[in-house]
Amino acid sequence: MCDAPHSRYRDRLTLLSTDGLLTRAITELGSPRGWWADLAWSRMSGRFKPHAAAFGEFLFEHHGPPQSICHVEAFDTRPAPADIDAPCARTAAGWLRVTRFPSDAALPALPSVLAAPGRATVVRYHPRHRCTIRFEQDERTLFAKVYAVNRGERLHRAGLTLWEAASRGQLELGVAEPEAWEPHTRTLWQHKLAGEPVRDRLSGPDGPLLTHRIGRAVASLSRAQLQADDVDVFDGPAQMLRSRRHGTELSRQVPRLAGPTTELLQRLAALHAGSARREPRPIHGAPHPTQWLEDGPRLGLVDFDRLSVGDPELDAGVFLGDLETDGSLKNSVTRMANSFFAGYESVAGSLHRGLVLAYRVHQQLTTSLHAARAVRPDGDWRAEKKLHRAIHCLKEGLS
Repeated sequence: MCDAPHSRYRDRLTLLSTDGLLTRAITELGSPRGWWADLAWSRMSGRFKPHAAAFGEFLFEHHGPPQSICHVEAFDTRPAPADIDAPCARTAAGWLRVTRFPSDAALPALPSVLAAPGRATVVRYHPRHRCTIRFEQDERTLFAKVYAVNRGERLHRAGLTLWEAASRGQLELGVAEPEAWEPHTRTLWQHKLAGEPVRDRLSGPDGPLLTHRIGRAVASLSRAQLQADDVDVFDGPAQMLRSRRHGTELSRQVPRLAGPTTELLQRLAALHAGSARREPRPIHGAPHPTQWLEDGPRLGLVDFDRLSVGDPELDAGVFLGDLETDGSLKNSVTRMANSFFAGYESVAGSLHRGLVLAYRVHQQLTTSLHAARAVRPDGDWRAEKKLHRAIHCLKEGLS
């Protein structure tokens, strides 16, 4: 389709897929203001948003010391003046606007949080939504999550419950020790969780054994006792709402995928409708392979922002769905899935295989959308390939 977003923006996506044009604009706009000199910048993230006012959004970082971060937005036409100091420049890819961190109207507490004791390093930042900062102090390391909305208090209470359960040995995984919730800054403070990432080891010879242990750990979480007021319910209907939103966005980003996306969502809805409703159980919500750590004989799991109660098959589906779409995984996904199931079911009973399949495919649909959002000229083709992989996974699982 000639009016498809990727077709319209192909040339500009090509220019913006590499850093040269963007980093030149960062230097040219920031240096006269005394923000920085000619620094070496690296891209933290980028997103293609053809239906938003800014069709492209980027974060860049200079590692320092000191660390510097800036937010760059790309527009078709010159943007209206902002309430903050955010200079613009016209380039071959459109108008670029640069905002220096920590200037963010939705996160006004960032400067005061950054003034806390210790060496501060931003590890993750979603402009207008939240920011995660690591503070290295003499004898400990803390993480601060600054939110744009007041949702951290419930997460803090649930985190205390999980920490106490882990300390009593009721969980087969470690969780970060909560430190405090600051309502005036909307900041959640936690201690660093010890351990090294396990992601690369999943491709090694001990990958199936490690996956078995992850299955046991996820199962132990599903048996935790949480206060109903501290967590949301995220069950099959909630997942379908989320996937329909993702499907709508994917179809707008890549219009030729609207038909197969609608068909896929219909099949997923039928899978959920055919499954008996059960008592919801605690779930992490996003136990991606990159979220797991290992500290000696114990595994750890981080980032409980999506902690909720729902189908335990969701956690299994997210983890296995990520393995399914990981082109670098050397072990058989079937073997890894069987190891996960064996570990899980040795602790918390059987998982509904049809629901696990549904949640695996939900995760693959999300991966297709991420490909469409990428600032790449071939983002539509990559999204199409990933969507067809999800469709094939569902058909194969139901056969």
